[in-house]
Amino acid sequence: GRSGAPATDSSTPTFPPATHAVGMPLLTGWRGGFGVILGPTGGFILSWIPAAFVVGWLVERRWSRLGFRSLFVFNVIGGIGVVYLIGIPWLAAVANGTWQGGRGVHRVHPR
Repeated sequence: GRSGAPATDSSTPTFPPATHAVGMPLLTGWRGGFGVILGPTGGFILSWIPAAFVVGWLVERRWSRLGFRSLFVFNVIGGIGVVYLIGIPWLAAVANGTWQGGRGVHRVHPR
């Protein structure tokens, strides 16, 4: 949520990754631990921190003229753009896949 400066906003989403890392079973299938963070979807979980920073920074830059449209766009940029920008390459690297542009991530099969 919007609580102040970008540094404050980016400290808020550190709680869920930290709870996952210490093993609290909060994810689907009651999973938790470093294995989840270091697994294929770990990039998406860790991306919440820079995503919140980006949203907070953009909101702060336009605070005096902030409206629904700009807030929506900033949340799309941070909440979707940054999360995918970090999560998809992580997924490709951990799953031993390659990024195929618009076709997504494809697993590389060893011969």
